[in-house]
Amino acid sequence: MARPPAPCGSYSAYKRHRRNKEPVDAACAAARDERTAATKAERAQNSGRPATIRLVPPPLSPPADEPESQIEQLRGALDEVKLAIDAVKVSAPEKLAPLIRMKVDLIRTIAALDSEGSATRAPTLAEQLATARAARTAGA
Repeated sequence: MARPPAPCGSYSAYKRHRRNKEPVDAACAAARDERTAATKAERAQNSGRPATIRLVPPPLSPPADEPESQIEQLRGALDEVKLAIDAVKVSAPEKLAPLIRMKVDLIRTIAALDSEGSATRAPTLAEQLATARAARTAGA
C-alpha cells in the first residue's frame, strides 16, 4: 500500500511538485526557503570550525639494529595515509583528494618495487603450468 503524499507546506511536498512539474504553492515555497536558510546557516556555522584529524599512533618501530627496507617504510606510510583518509572522510571531506592521490602513488611505488624483486620470487601456478606444457609439447 502506497504512503499518502506529504502535505503541502513541507519540503517533501515542494520536491513532489517539482518532480511532477506542478506549480509550487506558497506554503511549499516557504518550506523550501526555510530549509535553504537552515542549510546555509548550518554550513556557515560548520565552515568556521577547524577540522580535527586524529591519527592512531604507529606501531612500535623495529629495533635499531634492523633498519627498515624501503618497501617496509612505504607500506608504513601507506597505512598512515589510510588512517588519515578514514579520519578526513567525516571531518574534512574537502581534504580527501590529495590523500587519495598520495595513496595511489604509494601503491604504484610499492608495486614497482615488488616487481623489481619478482625475479627472485617463486614462479606462480600459471607460470609452472606454462613451463610444464612447453616441456610436454617439446617432448612429444
